[in-house]
Amino acid sequence: MNTNQADRPGLLSAAPLLAGAAVGLWLGLTDHSASGAVRLAAILALTGVVAFGWWLSRSRASRRLRAALDAYAEREITQEQFGTGRKRERVFSSTSV
Repeated sequence: MNTNQADRPGLLSAAPLLAGAAVGLWLGLTDHSASGAVRLAAILALTGVVAFGWWLSRSRASRRLRAALDAYAEREITQEQFGTGRKRERVFSSTSV
């Protein structure tokens, strides 16, 4: 079962990268030495790694959820088509008390 919805990570997935860029830029502007540039590069690199890991875990979780829902839908469709679903039947005893 395929969906027509495109995978769009949205602004929330870019939030850590944007926050790191803002902090790195602020720290970079306060110090005009070479160590400031190294610190800025390190902060941006670390933020990028964290943002990528977070995005990767969210995309994997999304794929697992969709796969589980697709499998469930396929089982329900198969049960509906072939009548293999569980049917509740009442059993009445033929003996009287």
